[in-house]
Amino acid sequence: MFFLFCCLVFRNETFKVVNYDFDRSLVSNSFLGIEQLSMAQQKLFKKTQRIFYICSYGGSGTGVLTSFLSRFGVSIWLHSRQVPPALCKVKNWKVSLNEPLNPNLAKKITVIFIYRNPTLAQISRWSVKHLNNLDYMCDKAPRIEDYAREGIDHLKYEEFFDNYISGKDNKNYNIICINYHKLWENVEDTLQALKIPLSEKEKFPPKIEGQTSRTKAEPWVYDVFDKLNENLIKKIEKMPHLIINYKKGKL
Repeated sequence: MFFLFCCLVFRNETFKVVNYDFDRSLVSNSFLGIEQLSMAQQKLFKKTQRIFYICSYGGSGTGVLTSFLSRFGVSIWLHSRQVPPALCKVKNWKVSLNEPLNPNLAKKITVIFIYRNPTLAQISRWSVKHLNNLDYMCDKAPRIEDYAREGIDHLKYEEFFDNYISGKDNKNYNIICINYHKLWENVEDTLQALKIPLSEKEKFPPKIEGQTSRTKAEPWVYDVFDKLNENLIKKIEKMPHLIINYKKGKL
């Protein structure tokens, strides 16, 4: 598995993360810290037929999608900038690029990248924990106004986006790339791509803009972020609602 691990949800709620939080003690040096789960949880995990890796740079509907897909298997909410050739294990919340998953387990995994306007995503998730998740390491999150005044793109969301959208690196797995802004107008196409029955369409959660935003900022801060993210914003506006970057063959 190749992402930073943020959330794990089992479909019958035997083990569920509430309010997007997670007990770090459950993560060990092996895939999902499975040996630290109860015997019942381990059995459920091993027998599940589907595992969803749902990756984003945050503030992009990841939680909504993770919660919905947990009804059909194990949903794992992730942040990782890198796209390795093969599906690998997670180790201590970090990517482990040299520990490939068992092929039988890897076959169960559907990889998803969901993305959103970077300015809205960044400002809605301005915290030291989230900044560190995205490799902008700091002991304390700078005031968002101070970051804007500096006028330097330290977060590099365009690089993050390009790593998934380019489809250059995924050798043994597909990546389903979902445009947050066009998702709700294209739920049926999305369900088909994810191989979820269309009968589940009515249960797909409604779009609620701004309800999970944890940060507020002055209008001028949005203007600065828009300038820093100008190129990526234009790319996203031109993107279709969904693309699939197919695996490139054997490693």
